[in-house]
Amino acid sequence: MRPVLLALSVLIALSFSFFALDLFWAAQFVTYAGYPILFTAFAIFGYSLFRIRGDWIYYLLRQPKNLLLPGLVIVGCTGFLFLQEPFGFKILMDEVVLLGTSMSMHFEKAVLVPSIANDYEGSFRIIEAYLDKRPFFHPFLISLLHDLTGYRPENGFILNILLTPILLTLVYILGNKLVSTTRGRGGILSVLLLTSLPLLAQNTTGAHFEILNMVMILTVMLLACRYLQKLDGISLTALCYAGLLLTQTRYESVIFVLPIGIIVLIGWQKIGKVLLPWPVIFAPLMLVCFPMQFTVSMSKARFWQLKDTHKDQVFGTGFLGENLSEAGKYLFHFGQTNSNSILLSVLGLVALVFFLIVALPRMRRYVQDDAPRLVLALFTLAVLTSFALIMCYHWGQLTDPVASRFCLPLLLVAALAAPIVVQHSSGPFLLTVCGLLGYSAWFHLMDQDLLALIRSGYGIIIMFLLLSAGAVYIQVKKRDALNYLIGLSLIFIVFVTVPVASNHRYAGRYTPAVEADIILQFFREHPKKDYFFTSRSPLLAITHGISSASINRVAEKPDNIRRHQLHRNYNAFYAFQLVDINGETGEVDIVENYDLGPAFDIETVVERRLIPLQLGRIVRFYPNAEYFESLKTAPEEEPEGEDTPVSEGETEADSDPVGPI
Repeated sequence: MRPVLLALSVLIALSFSFFALDLFWAAQFVTYAGYPILFTAFAIFGYSLFRIRGDWIYYLLRQPKNLLLPGLVIVGCTGFLFLQEPFGFKILMDEVVLLGTSMSMHFEKAVLVPSIANDYEGSFRIIEAYLDKRPFFHPFLISLLHDLTGYRPENGFILNILLTPILLTLVYILGNKLVSTTRGRGGILSVLLLTSLPLLAQNTTGAHFEILNMVMILTVMLLACRYLQKLDGISLTALCYAGLLLTQTRYESVIFVLPIGIIVLIGWQKIGKVLLPWPVIFAPLMLVCFPMQFTVSMSKARFWQLKDTHKDQVFGTGFLGENLSEAGKYLFHFGQTNSNSILLSVLGLVALVFFLIVALPRMRRYVQDDAPRLVLALFTLAVLTSFALIMCYHWGQLTDPVASRFCLPLLLVAALAAPIVVQHSSGPFLLTVCGLLGYSAWFHLMDQDLLALIRSGYGIIIMFLLLSAGAVYIQVKKRDALNYLIGLSLIFIVFVTVPVASNHRYAGRYTPAVEADIILQFFREHPKKDYFFTSRSPLLAITHGISSASINRVAEKPDNIRRHQLHRNYNAFYAFQLVDINGETGEVDIVENYDLGPAFDIETVVERRLIPLQLGRIVRFYPNAEYFESLKTAPEEEPEGEDTPVSEGETEADSDPVGPI
């Protein structure tokens, strides 16, 4: 009976998701049903974790002494990640949109991104909003923090502060499961390899969903291991609902449904029956929002940002060559201009190849007696599929500061594979690593002039010699390679990761983050929020409780600003602008989409250089009296028809005589 109900649940979910509603009603359904559906799924997941709490308590009580060193490593690495990077918005549009969505989920329990907000009749109101393309599990968690502590924009950073030690703990636990005979050293090596990656520090101190994505991948992997070992209903429920939440974390995370499905089928085959707890039967119904949101997003070309990269399609095999080349330049880069870790790239990716070569022929054996490696192999294939999809994406160049984060899941499974290969194939593995590192160093050094070789080349050569000497010593003396690589990882963190993260050069090319710093500093210096602030995107101001609309909207409707000024609704009007400097004359030109137009006079308040020949500035603007006088003397056009009342669906703010900006 239960398999029939599951099939019916799948059929209803598919038909409702793709065929029942048109685009308008699909957007309405996701907007207003998305929060309660996700809350229900999260509650079931939390309850299932509570039911299996005995596993974690037993693990802690069984080996308290053996957990001291891993605990110190996790705490130390967590502190290191937080101290190496300043907290702030790193991927500006994404992070602020996620924060804006959490704002709507907190105040309205609706999945919306605010686009216009006014301080109307003494209260701050969102006037216009839209359904975004981004999955909403991450903003849902931020909204829970808002519910518990009150709305604060900083909760986006607080969430990643809470998730970072969880991430490193899960890495350690899974690494320990994969090489359980090493007394925790396998997990420690994986943690240190990840910590050597400046990109990880960049994301732990930001407000993006990449940390949550990795936490959910690891959570699903650990729950999959438990399910294959216990084969009970509560393990299956926890696994399915963790997978459901994972699909709502990143766009391509739906790919992980495939390995989860394979693992569930393997479990059924091992016990000889179909195990279906009631929550699992209804799980497909919890996924209906994902295809609806995707369909709505695909109908709006602006969501895919093709204009930003001057491409004419979102995905295509034509992007593969360029993206793979850029991935190689990023992953195997020496120096301080990228947020990569050459140690993790070389050790981890070589280990991943070794692991798959050995694991794929042994999958049947893993099904019987090695659940952790079976799970790692299946999820590695899913991660590689996801990475291949990214390589076919129009914005998939990893050397771009916005796109570098796409490689985090790949480097995560690479860090997990490294201790496995070190334990079983240390000789061939280390020799291959030395060869690849040597080739990467040679390729890099041949591109340097003599002065650059003297300044930085010696460090690369010393690192290569140390790794090679260590590999030879381990082979001759038959020493434990895990201890050697743990020591090497610590040396790398101190002498390579710290300077790269401290200099922060890899972030200097991403000017939107500098723009955000200028605006946020202005907000801190003007805490009363009794002013109107406009910029190209109003979302940063809105999420900080400041009345705002886009510059384009202000330029199109200057009469609304004029009326707000006459009614004294705001004490001042400010705008953020980008201006280019003419290198020969020194004159400034306002960048397109940052110009307020002829209706306003401006007065510069703050000015800061972003890059050579470009400034970011905050100006105070006033309606130009002559401009509005000229409008009064211009002949008026006769209106067609009679005045109409407020139309159905308009809000009270829409009918405000002053009018929304």
